[in-house]
Amino acid sequence: MNKFHILYFSLMYFLIGMIHTFVGSFNQFLKIEINMNQSDVSNLISIQFITFMIGVFCSAFLTDKDIKNYFKIIHLSILLITITFITFEHYLIVYLFVAILGFCAGFIESSIASYIFNNKFSSIKTFGYIESFFALGSFLLPVIVWAFEYHTDIKYSIIFIILINILLLLLLYPLKFEVSKNDRSIIPTLIFNKKTIIVMIILIWCFFYISIETNFSNLLPYINLVSDKFSYITVSTFWLGIIIGRFLYTFILPKTKCKLETLLLIYTSTSLLLYIILVYFSTQDVIKLVILFLLALFLAPMFPLGAGIINQYSSNKNVLTSIFITVAGFGGAIGALFIKSALYINIPVHLSILLILIICLFLNILITKIKP
Repeated sequence: MNKFHILYFSLMYFLIGMIHTFVGSFNQFLKIEINMNQSDVSNLISIQFITFMIGVFCSAFLTDKDIKNYFKIIHLSILLITITFITFEHYLIVYLFVAILGFCAGFIESSIASYIFNNKFSSIKTFGYIESFFALGSFLLPVIVWAFEYHTDIKYSIIFIILINILLLLLLYPLKFEVSKNDRSIIPTLIFNKKTIIVMIILIWCFFYISIETNFSNLLPYINLVSDKFSYITVSTFWLGIIIGRFLYTFILPKTKCKLETLLLIYTSTSLLLYIILVYFSTQDVIKLVILFLLALFLAPMFPLGAGIINQYSSNKNVLTSIFITVAGFGGAIGALFIKSALYINIPVHLSILLILIICLFLNILITKIKP
């Protein structure tokens, strides 16, 4: 795997970052131009989640020798459905568009992660690097939509996705993919030992952690961290911290001698401390924004670290990586439901997030105590 592979994978994760934030970014367009209500938008999110899971499941049975052909199909599918979306303004087209993009995102995310962990020695560093492009895509699409809203029709901002997709298709053609010795179609035999316990704990940890990363930026307005004067930049500050944090992580990891489990514990402990200071200490708005940025910096490497830890104890990295990403998907959706349910019984959002962080810390401590 060379630099062109990493460039291609990074831009692919940039693309799926934009796909993940599509419904939220186009919320106003869907309501005004397509006449969708909030219930319809919620249905779109559910459809995208379901097809994302189907894409992840399908990728688990992909063989490396077929990966290039499947990626070509993915790119052509995205190109076709995005052009259809621009051409026809109909709610059925929107449902089809979201469903296909959801499947493509799940397939891309899982198959690339599996390929990296099977074929790259410094896989954890590489995965952390390309994950930063996922955050970058999630951050930029709302900005692009906002820019188009002031100058032209919002729906034409989808042209940016088309251009990225065409560039990726051109980058794909000269690439050659190594064939892994592992067979993706072989389901690993479950043996109950200490390694299995660690894998189960890290999967549970992933379930809880990703609910924070997925939902925290959307929940920032409800936490009321800063005054109205600065509230509009809290989400941007958080995502900027995630992007920079993942880039920094790729440079820090090769220089540290800590075990991955210990490193994850350090990041989690620091994140919990920063969160408590952020929410429960009264400070000036500017200081709050700085603490929020630092919190995002320490949250950023945790998902790549979790993926790295789980692959240390796997005989079949393809299947286990797919399971890890599937659990992350469920964690994001169910975490949102948990926080929403907590609000109904008058449990504040900031308390729900604190509880989830404490659970993550407890699971991290368990992982470090178990010696395989």
